[in-house]
Amino acid sequence: MKKLALALLLAWLPAAPALAREPRLELGQASLALPAGRSMVRVDLPAGQLVSLAVLGNQGALLGFDLTGSALAARVRANGSLDEDGLLPRVTSLRVPVDERTLLVVVDAAEPVTLARSFADPALVEAPSAKALRTGIVAPRALIGMPAPAGLEDGYMLQSPARYQFVRVDVAMALTAAFRQTRLRFKRDPIAIADASQWDGVRPATDVGRPRHISHEGGRDVDVALPAADESASTVRAHCTGVLVEQDVQGCAPGTARGVDALRLAYLLSLLIEGWGMPEPPPSKVKLPPVARLERIFTDDVYVREIRKAADKLRERRWIKDWVYETLLDENLLRPSAWHTDHVHVRFVGEAGRAWFQAIEAP
Repeated sequence: MKKLALALLLAWLPAAPALAREPRLELGQASLALPAGRSMVRVDLPAGQLVSLAVLGNQGALLGFDLTGSALAARVRANGSLDEDGLLPRVTSLRVPVDERTLLVVVDAAEPVTLARSFADPALVEAPSAKALRTGIVAPRALIGMPAPAGLEDGYMLQSPARYQFVRVDVAMALTAAFRQTRLRFKRDPIAIADASQWDGVRPATDVGRPRHISHEGGRDVDVALPAADESASTVRAHCTGVLVEQDVQGCAPGTARGVDALRLAYLLSLLIEGWGMPEPPPSKVKLPPVARLERIFTDDVYVREIRKAADKLRERRWIKDWVYETLLDENLLRPSAWHTDHVHVRFVGEAGRAWFQAIEAP
């Protein structure tokens, strides 16, 4: 009788809800569809790779985005790289340490979205031949987002929305190495990186109908802040009084440039010319093939003159190699350019990068 009563009681009680299975984006998957509401997704990460995570969907669908569950997540959150304009695609990029394999991503969305992951091997930086690209034997090198800095020692910060900071993998490696070495040399504040290319390889802000720049396609062009010599941060900001020198052509008014650390800027550019792209620079007498080769450097004429004077000081101190010094003075490389009163624009040689997220469909 007791057994029958117990059976009837259990039948009457509501069934206990099944434990929800934690969604997981495994390494063999490129993307994962997420429903409206809050999702906490465990994302598998390829050790040692450059990784970009993107939430894809209607531009206004995102209500919240966060990373948690690891020291890597804490580092990305600490440097402000999650502060964005709230529009989709919402991107965060990072370099995965060899000892971290997963990350928890929290997504709040008003409607269904897609969480996508792309990655690039930092060792695959060798330039393909033009013939191999033309015949389709090889694909262009991958586009990847500039990784969030792990700390002050990386020497840079990210100033534009991360969806506008995609570069070819070789460009990413050259930039991160140069910024880190500049920080080691000068022990100064991080230098901001602004616009590169949009996540799909076109000009930044094309996704909102207001494309910026006349170049910046394919991950070859990057805007870098002028290093500050004053107490303000080294962000993209006015360092002179801009005037129209011709109709629709702006430049620095004579004698108004201020607060630019030309020595630090010239040193950073010299490292990009050298293009060694390794954690530590090669010995002074060793000339290695560049990881990424510079094609042009554009900035205002007043800063061009300051860079060239600073290059002389770098040579006197033996902080710059002779062939790099001569290259930095080359007028075909370092060029005055209108509308560059608050930053320097570096362009790298090579093909337009391959965009991974183009092939992933948003809901």
